Amino acid sequence: MREVLVDTSVWSEHFRKPQSPLTDMLANGLVVSHELIIAELALSMSAKHLNILNDIAGLGLLPTATLEEYLHFVTHFQIAGKRIGCVDTHLLVSCKLAEAALWTLDKSLTTAAHESHIEVLRIEASDCYC
Repeated sequence: MREVLVDTSVWSEHFRKPQSPLTDMLANGLVVSHELIIAELALSMSAKHLNILNDIAGLGLLPTATLEEYLHFVTHFQIAGKRIGCVDTHLLVSCKLAEAALWTLDKSLTTAAHESHIEVLRIEASDCYC
């Protein structure tokens, strides 16, 4: 199995209720992250839990796209108007560059990933055997 970029939505759900599939992927070294996911998580965590962000960064970070790569992706895959923001678009570009799969619970991001020919894991929080 290829590396999997775990989106903020999955991490947030995992922090509320541990997700067994995520725990399994972590144990098998399949999970990678992105600096923008860590930045998003930092804004939603209490100060006493921020140390976990170093652990997530230690999993390995996908490369951050250059502006040229970002704009090429937006143009090539016609991302404008797809109801995803700058951060989510950066995640898609990074997945594409690294040939990584994506795990997200965000429906708009899932749709944009499919349309960009990025593999998306189909695991909903309700599917987790926790």
